[in-house]
Amino acid sequence: MTDTHFMFWELFPTIDHVRPVARGGADAEENWVTTSMLRNGAKAGWTLEELGWTLHPPGDTAWDGLLGWFLEYAKGSALAREDAYVRRWHRAALRIAGDQ
Repeated sequence: MTDTHFMFWELFPTIDHVRPVARGGADAEENWVTTSMLRNGAKAGWTLEELGWTLHPPGDTAWDGLLGWFLEYAKGSALAREDAYVRRWHRAALRIAGDQ
């Protein structure tokens, strides 16, 4: 990943723990938020309060976050079959969509 363009880290989505696990937070859905790799790395083991950060309110729940597109794309994609990282995302997407 050292050869990856910096924008990858700003745009690449990931899950973060609101209260860090290392600080007693649960590794459970009620403690998860989505963020970028850049912000996840910047937050590290700090709490939102310590950083002066706040969460954005949930967005439009009618938007599926490209989940439908990803599932359709993965049907014919060799990458979704061969890459372990993409396979994990695909399994998670199927669970969210209720297809598994």
